Amino acid sequence: MTTPETQVVASCLRLLRLRGAFAWRNNTGVARLIGRGGKPRPVRFGAVGSPDIIGVLRGVPLGVECKSANGTQSDAQREFEAGFVAAGGVYLLVRSAAE
Repeated sequence: MTTPETQVVASCLRLLRLRGAFAWRNNTGVARLIGRGGKPRPVRFGAVGSPDIIGVLRGVPLGVECKSANGTQSDAQREFEAGFVAAGGVYLLVRSAAE
C-alpha cells in the first residue's frame, strides 16, 4: 500500500516531466550493511532535510517537498529549504501535484 506522500511524489514527478523538467526522487536514510568481521554498520545516504524531489526546470534548480494533508516540515527540512532558496533555487512545499 502506498502512503499519501508517496502518491503526491509520484504525481509531482509525472507532472514535472510533462512540463520538461529533469527531476528525480531524492531518497535519504540509513541502510545497515555487513562490515568487516560480519558486524553490521550503518551507512547514511542523501542530505539530511533534502526535499523528496530534486530537479532542474528551465535552468532553475528545483526542490519539491511533498507532504500529506496534515504533514509538517522537520527543522532539518526548513534549514535545507532556507539554504536552497538562498543559493538561487526554487523550493516548493506541496500537498498535491495541483499545488
